[in-house]
Amino acid sequence: MNKNKKLNQEKHSEEEEEEEEEEEAVEGRGMKALGEERALLCRVLEGVPECQDREYLQQCLRQNVVPEFGVLRRLCAGASRTPAVGTVLAIRGLAHHLHPHLYLSYLSLDYYWASALCHAGDVEQSLAILLHLHRHTHPHRHAHPLRSKKVCDITQLVLYRIVEEEEEEQVAKAVDFVDSIVTELGSLVPALSLWSATFTSPLFRVQQVSEWLVERHPGLVKLLGRRVEGLVERAAWGGDQSLLQRILHLALLHNLSLHYPSATSALLQLQCGCPGGGGGGGGGGV
Repeated sequence: MNKNKKLNQEKHSEEEEEEEEEEEAVEGRGMKALGEERALLCRVLEGVPECQDREYLQQCLRQNVVPEFGVLRRLCAGASRTPAVGTVLAIRGLAHHLHPHLYLSYLSLDYYWASALCHAGDVEQSLAILLHLHRHTHPHRHAHPLRSKKVCDITQLVLYRIVEEEEEEQVAKAVDFVDSIVTELGSLVPALSLWSATFTSPLFRVQQVSEWLVERHPGLVKLLGRRVEGLVERAAWGGDQSLLQRILHLALLHNLSLHYPSATSALLQLQCGCPGGGGGGGGGGV
C-alpha cells in the first residue's frame, strides 16, 4: 500500500508541473493589490499548515499583493488529501475572487472539494460532485484534456479511498456511481478504477464486487490487459501469492492468455522461495 501511495504522490507532482506551466502562460494578472480578499486570505492561512507556500501567502498579505493562482491551487490540492473541507472551500473562495477566469477554467477546483469530502467521510456528496464533473468534461463538451484527466485521476483516488475504508454501504455507492457514468456517458474508466480497487482488496466480500462489475459491464474485459500486467508486478514484488492466484483465475476465466505465463512464473518463484520474484521476466523468449 505504501508503494501505491508513493506512486500516487509522484503522479500528483507530475500533473501539477504540467498545470503550472499552463498557468504561467495565462496568469497575466500582475501584482495587483488585495481588497476585500484580505479577510479570505487570513481564513486560508488559518487552515494551511506551515510550508513554503504558506510563507508566500503571508508575504502577499504583508505586501498587500495578489497571490498567484498556481500557489492557491497547489495548497488546495494538499488540503484535499485530508478531511480539511473548510480549508479547501476557503481556498476555492479566494481563487474565485482573485482569479475568476482560471478558477472557472480549472472547473472551480471542484475535484479537490470532492476529494476532501471523501476523506471527511461524506462519500455521497463527493461522488455527486465527481459525477457532475464527468458530465461536464465529457468529450462532447470539448473540455481541456488536462481537466478531463484530472477528474479521472481524482476519481480513481476517491474510489480507492472508499474501498480501503471497507464499508459495504459506501462501496455500493461507488458501484452506483460507476454504473451511472457507464450508462450516461459510455465511459468505463471509473469502472476500471473501481474494479482494480476491489480486485486487490484483502477482503473476499469486496473482491466479489470486481466480479460483479465485469458481469454488469462486459466491456471491462477488453481493458484489463495493461491493468493486470501492473497487478502481476505488484503482487510479485509484494510477495502476495493470494493476489497472484486470483490473477491466474481471472486470466483463465476471461482468456487473458498473454498474462498467464508471467503470473504463473511469479507465483512459482514465490512458492519456491526463489529471489527476484518481481522480475516478471524469464521465459527464455527472444
